[in-house]
Amino acid sequence: VSSYGIHDRVNFDMVLVRQSIDDTLQALIQNVIIVDKEHIVIVLSDSDIHTNKEVSSKRKELMEKEAILKGVVHVDRPFRPETLYYKAVMI
Repeated sequence: VSSYGIHDRVNFDMVLVRQSIDDTLQALIQNVIIVDKEHIVIVLSDSDIHTNKEVSSKRKELMEKEAILKGVVHVDRPFRPETLYYKAVMI
């Protein structure tokens, strides 16, 4: 009798999904530009690989580029809640 049950299968599947998402994000995210303590720009790569130097040289242009995705993350903290605004752009 196998002790491998449905819960083990679901947990294993969730690990595979999470790993797949992590791998996909690592492949897509080229760089993150920190604008200030409340704003970041996530730089997604197209099919090309760009060096940090290339991204750095286009920093201002990328910060001003129209977002393909944007949002807000609220972090509740006991003494000071924080808000992080992000946008994603393609390089």
